Amino acid sequence: MSGALPSPACLLLVFNRPDTTAQVFAAVRAARPARLYVAADGARAQRAGEAQLVEQARAIASAVDWPCELRTRFRERNLGCRQSVSEAIGWFFEQEPEGIVLEDDCVPAPAFFPYCAELLARYRDDERIGIVCGTALGDLGGLGLLWDDEDYVYSRYPSVWGWASWRRVWRDYDVGMAQWARRREDILALTAHARLRALQGAIFDRVAAGAIDTWDYQVSYLLWTTQRLAIAPRGNLIENVGFRADATHTRHAGLLAQRARLGGATLANPLRAPRQMLPNLAYQRYLEGMATRSLASRVLDRLRAMLR
Repeated sequence: MSGALPSPACLLLVFNRPDTTAQVFAAVRAARPARLYVAADGARAQRAGEAQLVEQARAIASAVDWPCELRTRFRERNLGCRQSVSEAIGWFFEQEPEGIVLEDDCVPAPAFFPYCAELLARYRDDERIGIVCGTALGDLGGLGLLWDDEDYVYSRYPSVWGWASWRRVWRDYDVGMAQWARRREDILALTAHARLRALQGAIFDRVAAGAIDTWDYQVSYLLWTTQRLAIAPRGNLIENVGFRADATHTRHAGLLAQRARLGGATLANPLRAPRQMLPNLAYQRYLEGMATRSLASRVLDRLRAMLR
């Protein structure tokens, strides 16, 4: 897909993995955004050798050699995933009305950038849309989950493995999920899959209590509490290369790792919108089944580790 629009401003979130950072930066470099923001948490003092890895990742992500305004936000001390990432994204959207966010293990396909540029412009003032996702977890057309004449779907389930959004949306983000306890049952009632609903409730309880050091479940909470939808492409535009032992959350390669590979789907230019502004229920059921199996597997892994 060729795009006439310039690549949007981009935020690159890096930490201690120079090798995956290099892969993501190479894709950003090829897209040549006019403004690049790089944010990194500080090294953990108790991790031997981590400071060197952090410095290497920062140097790689800052090696801009095309006409580009580079801004950096490098922490001296470690704040943890929850605080450092959420504050970095907030910093980005303070400077930019819209843009792309990439983590250091989410390698985008070339088509990801024009896809985001077109949809950021198309839905710029449409409050029904909250996030443009690059991850589809499979070829949706090949799976029979969409009409042949559409290039993306609407869904209540976002993915933050390569995404784009607007300042108008992020201003409603609440990393502490202050209203979760009051709205818990209403939010969970939106998930038809009973087993997933139970797993979601347990996880979101821990996230709201600060027991899980993360920022991403709060994006789902943001969409659900503001009645906004996510967009996912016909074919996956992001490959997650971070499933390994040094990852913060994606340590075990399983079903999600298999699905988080680049697909071969071709997107039209201009992109063909769904026929109606409604969630694609077939895609949502597909995600619910996958998420249930993935979350259950992670719970079993934790239980086995505790029993060793």
